[in-house]
Amino acid sequence: GHVLVVAGSTGKAGAALLAARGAFRAGAGLVTVASTTEVCRIATAAQPEVMTVALGEAAECGDIPRAVTKLADTLSGVDALVLGPGLGRGEKTQDFALDVAARCGRPVVIDADGLFALRAQTMSRISQRDQPTVLTPHPGEMARLLGLETVAVQRDRAAAVARAASETRATVVLKGRHSLIGAPKPEIRVNLSGSPALATAGSGDVLAGMVGALLARGLSAEEAATAAVHVHGLAGERAGRRRPWGTLAGDVAEAVPRVIATLGRS
Repeated sequence: GHVLVVAGSTGKAGAALLAARGAFRAGAGLVTVASTTEVCRIATAAQPEVMTVALGEAAECGDIPRAVTKLADTLSGVDALVLGPGLGRGEKTQDFALDVAARCGRPVVIDADGLFALRAQTMSRISQRDQPTVLTPHPGEMARLLGLETVAVQRDRAAAVARAASETRATVVLKGRHSLIGAPKPEIRVNLSGSPALATAGSGDVLAGMVGALLARGLSAEEAATAAVHVHGLAGERAGRRRPWGTLAGDVAEAVPRVIATLGRS
C-alpha cells in the first residue's frame, strides 16, 4: 500500500517524519510526505525512503490553492491518507485540512492538528465522507471536538468515544492508558497493551502512520485502528524495556516490526 502523509510545518518537521516511519514500520510499501518545501527537504535527508510533494514555502501548508491542486493529483495514486501531525493551527490551515479530508476519496486518518478544526459546526464535513475515517484524539483534543472540558471526557471515556463516533460516523481512538476504539455501533474496544514509554513527544504521530499503513493494506477502519493501537502499545512496552529512561518515539517505531513478527509466531 501507498500512504500519503500530509503533515509538518516550520519547527514541526519531526511530526511528518515520525508518521512516515510509523507507516513504513507497520508495512506500507510506499510513503509520500506532502508538506512545505522545508519539511520535505528535512524528511528526505532523514529518511531517504520517503517520497515528497512540496506544497510551497509558507510556514504552514505552503500556498493553499496550489497545495489543494497538487494533493488532488497525488491522492489519486495512494491507498490511504494520514492528515494532521504537526500541520499547524492557522485559520487557513484548518480550512485546508477540512477541505482535504472532505474531498479525499481514500481512507483517512485525522490526527493532532488535523483535528483542531473539527467541532460541532464542522463535524458534517467528516460525517458525509463515503470512505473510512479514523480519528485519533488525546483527551484534550476529544474535549475540543465535543465541546466539553477534558475532565468530563476523562470521567466517562466510553461515552465520549461513543458520542464522537456517532456524530462523525468515523472510527474513533481515544488515546491514553487503556486506549478506547469505537465505531458507529454499540461495541467499544479496550486496548490493554502500552506503557509509560508512550507518553513521549511524537508517539501519537507514529500511531497515526501505523493506522494509515494498515488502512492502505486493506483492513477496515475499525480493524486497522484496533490492530495499530495494540501493536503500538506492545512496541511501547518493548522500547521501554530496552530504554527504561528516555525512550523516544523513534524507538517505538523501530520496535514495531519485531512486535509484528512475534505476534505472527504466536
